[in-house]
Amino acid sequence: VRAFCKDVGKSKRIWTIQFPDGAYLKWENFDGSVTMPVWSTESRVKKVMKYEEAFEGAAPISFGFDEFLRYWLPDLLEKGTGLGPNWAGKNLMGWEMGAQELIDRVKSAPWYQDDTS
Repeated sequence: VRAFCKDVGKSKRIWTIQFPDGAYLKWENFDGSVTMPVWSTESRVKKVMKYEEAFEGAAPISFGFDEFLRYWLPDLLEKGTGLGPNWAGKNLMGWEMGAQELIDRVKSAPWYQDDTS
């Protein structure tokens, strides 16, 4: 989580995977909850994509952090969708946390500079 916060705090970009039909990668957990994996750099998301055949035809896509806050966060919070920062490996393993919690961690990281103030 620390690397995610550092990278996003500096670059102000969040990465995910978009499929040819326009859908974004979401992971349904055993308990029925949903997590959206997100990455802090293009190289991290590309590394994960090479492991999974299901990602064939998909592409890494990034959003500005402010755009993510404005357009994505309200929907994620309303639906109770969690975020999975920098999932890695062949089985997409990593932390899962509430969307607001992860955003708050990025904003409170020492590398984060709020451009709106």
